[in-house]
Amino acid sequence: MSSLSGRVTFEDVGFAYEAEAGKVLCGMSFDIEPGSSIALVGVSGAGKTTVTNLFARLYDPQGDSILVDGEDITEFTLKSLRDSTTFVP
Repeated sequence: MSSLSGRVTFEDVGFAYEAEAGKVLCGMSFDIEPGSSIALVGVSGAGKTTVTNLFARLYDPQGDSILVDGEDITEFTLKSLRDSTTFVP
């Protein structure tokens, strides 16, 4: 992944930990430009940790995709994806 510029795109991403509990995320879409820093803020249970867990591929999204430079993150190895990412709790 070292040759990537690093644009991250969430395209209509949905996710539920358990089907019976309902979706935690529904239709989430946003872009993160290369080299930028972002902050996810919100009340407890709003989905902040879920977004980071989806990008780290601890879970896979249900509905559309998460892209890095236009490529689905499932095309990258977990090691290369995680080695190229920094999360600060």
